[in-house]
Amino acid sequence: YIMIIGLILFFGYYLKILAPIYPQVGEGLLNQLKGLIIPVLALSFWPLANIIRLTRAEVIDEMNEDFVSMLRAKGLNRRQIIFRYVLRHILTTIIPELTTTFVIVLSFSFFVEIVYQTRGVGFILYESVVHEIFDTATVKFDLANVTVIGFFYAMLALVIGFFNDLLLPIVDPRIKMGVNE
Repeated sequence: YIMIIGLILFFGYYLKILAPIYPQVGEGLLNQLKGLIIPVLALSFWPLANIIRLTRAEVIDEMNEDFVSMLRAKGLNRRQIIFRYVLRHILTTIIPELTTTFVIVLSFSFFVEIVYQTRGVGFILYESVVHEIFDTATVKFDLANVTVIGFFYAMLALVIGFFNDLLLPIVDPRIKMGVNE
């Protein structure tokens, strides 16, 4: 919420590089695409920082393992060790985090759409709950829209989680799906 306001103030009003609100529909494709820069930046800062922090911690942890010492003794340099061996090990930690990150980004997108006036699913949800008349806002709860949008968000999160679960055995063959031993 704070990030989108800061980006609007900095890029929209101070530098005047980007539009401070989302462009209207008839303003052309280039302006529509430029209008997506601020919301995408606002939504990507936290997930990017979180994944980088997690990746860094996992690489540091894996580089202290015994097999890395053996690989160094074989003559492999740091880059070869990280990209051939360590990356595969740390992906088993990062992939499950992607589902949580995706759900958080979906939640934040609601606020970004309201602040930046982007017409998306979050904005439709807002209009289904809040009814603005003149200078006042009242609660108007459109149960059908709220239910459908909530179901859409839940299904999207479940599908992402399902694909993450399918991806784990591909990355690490030691993980078996549906096998009880």
